[in-house]
Amino acid sequence: MTKRALLCLFFLALFLCTPFRAVAETASDLSVLSSAKRIFSYSGKASAYFYGFSNQTLYSARVIPSAALRTVRTGGVIRAVCHDENSVYAMCESGKGDFSVGTLNLSNGAYAEQSLNCAKDISYTSFAVSDSEVFLLTDGVTGICGERVYQYALGDSAAQLFVNGNRAYALTDSGNIYRLSKGNAAFCTALNTHTLVTNAGYGVVLTADGILCNLNGGRQYGVAQPAVQTDSGVFSDSGAIAAAAVGEQAAVLKPDYSCVVFNFREAEGGSDSNSTATADKLTVSAGTTVKQLCNCCPELTGIFDESGQPFTAGVLKTGCSAAWNGGSGGIVVLGDVSCNGAVNGTDIDAVMSHLVNCQSLSGYALAAADLDRNGSLDNRDLVLLARLAA
Repeated sequence: MTKRALLCLFFLALFLCTPFRAVAETASDLSVLSSAKRIFSYSGKASAYFYGFSNQTLYSARVIPSAALRTVRTGGVIRAVCHDENSVYAMCESGKGDFSVGTLNLSNGAYAEQSLNCAKDISYTSFAVSDSEVFLLTDGVTGICGERVYQYALGDSAAQLFVNGNRAYALTDSGNIYRLSKGNAAFCTALNTHTLVTNAGYGVVLTADGILCNLNGGRQYGVAQPAVQTDSGVFSDSGAIAAAAVGEQAAVLKPDYSCVVFNFREAEGGSDSNSTATADKLTVSAGTTVKQLCNCCPELTGIFDESGQPFTAGVLKTGCSAAWNGGSGGIVVLGDVSCNGAVNGTDIDAVMSHLVNCQSLSGYALAAADLDRNGSLDNRDLVLLARLAA
């Protein structure tokens, strides 16, 4: 066995015996979601969730501000789901072809189903629930609130219904988004694309081709997927199944169904000698290109290589820099400790040398080694780096 392998095993054992620092990062096991056919995320004003369904089982896992899991078996086969701040909903079809909407209250675990009378006209690709009104894709968009039935005229065919910030929205085939309530359809924004959307933060959606859009008509820009909008900026993790965010916190669901929650405010407040979060750095994921960064941050006025020359294309490296109106700073590529644009064994060697006090990392290289972004470099970062380099 090589020296590197022995050291990796040593730090892995140390990692497994060391509790996570909850101030900047928490982790939980959501392996129950592995049974779901699809995983979705909901980023609300105060809470964030990962949720999904499989046949007749509905799942909802709160990940911010604290971990909580709810599951329930429904009265029919689940065809579609949606979520808001307090409940998760399932559109169910019985064996007779009748449809109902089931509501799982996430506070007390109570579950109830409401029969839908217009079952024959329903397209069950998506639906929405807001303020006791159920929104359905029919010949157009139909809203049912108790005994009241509303029809919504959008000027175009509706492609999708969704919930964001406890409000219901309709996306049309032409890319227009409307907010729906009690028979009124208010135009919000028009997408510069024609794909379906997912929740990407409070008041923000992400299109299937990687465009973030503010529902209040704000700017649109391209990002790596999945991505969410936090108070600290856009957070993405291309290796994750899904991402969610509330305020300064972001959660990612990993392929092994572990969930990691990052608290950027606490991380930036770290004060030890290995602190990596400062105001003069841009931190990006490994493999991010110049074009992707420019799309994500249109306020940038220039990107430069390590020698200060304009860098207009290619994969970013730790040690590059960027300029924007009123400031400039270095670019940190997470995992690229050796500053060559790649993540491999050379980076692992550098981190191991730092941890055993053979050769200390500093500056941007140290920041690139802080994989969990908690403000300090330790054996946990080594394990994450080994996964990234594999």
